[in-house]
Amino acid sequence: NYVKESPYGHMLQSMGWKEVKNNWDADYVYLEDENGDIRAALSILSVKNDGENAFMYAPRGPVCDFYDIETVQELIKEAMPVVKKRNGFFLRMDPEVMQDHELVEKYRSLGYAFRSNEQENIKVFTNPKHNMILDLEDISEEEVMKVFSSNQRTKIRKTYKNGLNTRIIRVSDLMFEEALDRFYSLTVDMSKRQGILYRPKEYFVRLMNAYSDACIF
Repeated sequence: NYVKESPYGHMLQSMGWKEVKNNWDADYVYLEDENGDIRAALSILSVKNDGENAFMYAPRGPVCDFYDIETVQELIKEAMPVVKKRNGFFLRMDPEVMQDHELVEKYRSLGYAFRSNEQENIKVFTNPKHNMILDLEDISEEEVMKVFSSNQRTKIRKTYKNGLNTRIIRVSDLMFEEALDRFYSLTVDMSKRQGILYRPKEYFVRLMNAYSDACIF
């Protein structure tokens, strides 16, 4: 509930993400205030590719104000017993915050290794280097369309003129399996055409079940 309600929360920090990454171990650490309420949290996934040493990853963590360096350090200290228990050799966090060179240097001055987009070769990144976020609250469909160029808007609208329609399909819907099969077939076709990798079908099944109708996200 804290991750869901926090302005710093993210679905990858929720407990549901462990159901998707089901071959990883999961640990959850948090800090409390004087009233016993959670004020910061960190969901950590870990995997041992060599059977002994764990790579530890807190995707989009921590769930707190990343500018509050004191709290972040306190949270990392709280996580150290977990790192030792898992025999972790590396703990990665990638908070979803705006690029801020001054903030980067503050963390580096404290001894943290901090990869920034400008200073690193793209090959050292296993995830995309940038996250682009568009706030859709109180924005109409037409206002969203205005973000795109005229040529892009034409391409988008053409698909609907050619018969494309959009539906929301949930796990509880009777046509879920049929819709998933169709979605996965399109994913495979697109990936082969673009020459990129794609997830197995079971991954999408876990994803839909982890964040189904009853999920907190």
